[in-house]
Amino acid sequence: MVEVRRSEYLLSCWLLVPFSIQAAHPLDPLTKDEILMARETLRAAGKLHATTRFVSIDLEEPPKAEVLAFRGGPFPRRAFVLLYERAADATWEATVDLRARKIDSWKQIRGVEPPLLDEDFSLLEKIVRAGKTPGMPAST
Repeated sequence: MVEVRRSEYLLSCWLLVPFSIQAAHPLDPLTKDEILMARETLRAAGKLHATTRFVSIDLEEPPKAEVLAFRGGPFPRRAFVLLYERAADATWEATVDLRARKIDSWKQIRGVEPPLLDEDFSLLEKIVRAGKTPGMPAST
């Protein structure tokens, strides 16, 4: 039996609602729908695993020329996504074209660690409270 996390279930329910891009300007922050769309695009492409963590999902700013030429109407929207695959100890960057719902780029960034995640702080607190600090001699 496959275990489904509550957040996965709720997201799946949310995905039944059509996504829309409602930004009025190319530099507007990503909307909630666009963030969910970026995540769903990566999931549908098989890029996410049980131990994948999202570090950030931000607007991939368009080239300055596109912004200056903007006079209203549809415009490209892309999300820049930073992910950490805990099981593989790997950091990934992705760019997702939100209008086409496809991945423009997917690359592993070798030799870097992402910023600490909330769950890292929880883990650290548990380790310290248990008095089991890895790599440190036991206190006397």
